[in-house]
Amino acid sequence: MTNKSWQKLTVTVASLDTQLIDWLSYLLLEIEAEGTEVNYAFGYLENHPDLFGEIPQEIPEELLNRDTEVVGYFSQERMIDLEAFELAVKEAVQSVLYRIELSEIENENWQQNWMQHYEVQDVSRFVKIVPMWQEYEGLADERVIRLDPGLAFGTGNHPTTQLGVQGLEMFMRSGDRVLDVGTGSGILAFVALAFGASMVKGYDLDPQAIESAVQNMAYQKTADLSPLSFSVNDLLVGVKDEADVIVANILPHILVNMLDDAKVLLTDEGYLILGGILEEQGEKLEKVLKEKGWMIIQKTWLKGWLGYVTQKEREV
Repeated sequence: MTNKSWQKLTVTVASLDTQLIDWLSYLLLEIEAEGTEVNYAFGYLENHPDLFGEIPQEIPEELLNRDTEVVGYFSQERMIDLEAFELAVKEAVQSVLYRIELSEIENENWQQNWMQHYEVQDVSRFVKIVPMWQEYEGLADERVIRLDPGLAFGTGNHPTTQLGVQGLEMFMRSGDRVLDVGTGSGILAFVALAFGASMVKGYDLDPQAIESAVQNMAYQKTADLSPLSFSVNDLLVGVKDEADVIVANILPHILVNMLDDAKVLLTDEGYLILGGILEEQGEKLEKVLKEKGWMIIQKTWLKGWLGYVTQKEREV
């Protein structure tokens, strides 16, 4: 890896709340952080600082008293909209004290070290996410999705991605046409292709995300990638392709803006699969779905996050 400097965006928050820390990490990834870390949140993992069986360590008092830091790392070329990010953080933390700091650091090979510890991800019963440098053939009934985690934009280990994969696994049928909105690294699009979709189109507003998804195409061992394409687009604005399944793993305040377009493009029996929703945001989203004429077919919960499978309400 060449030596270069990075942008370091740090959110310091006076809280050990697991869902809040996860949400802040998710916000950083949503604005295309190339990696995230959590500092000083002792007990963050199941309230146990030695979760993996090590001999308990004595933590100095001055570290225990420090506020939690949720850090995102960005390339020097990445333009960060601090104003929009702070608005999202303010909504997430509510009354909790916080501060945001953007700084520059020299390359310390943090990305390379992180990638060394990236292992095969069991995302669902049939889907495995495998880093492209690892040898893994998979079992007969497994769908193996290969990607470069160093490209960020989604690595498969977040509950929202897992909920999206599980939704596709349960409701998508071979031959379905699929639209993936907010595709990021393309994981959900690759999963749809692996399950036999006849058309998969992945959209993202960020050109760097699309570049990441296109590069990840080269790592797939699928014989035929012709049904799959990625392009820059604002949600479903201007899209003309009819779909049997639309999947969207994006923040709920953005997600609601595509519901009308999704209704036009989705077949009458088709499914809209939604993710990226914290448990406490579910009630508000469900109200909007009802107002927009969507009925909830399935609601799933995973580690404080919600996934929805919905259909258009049928006229009587």
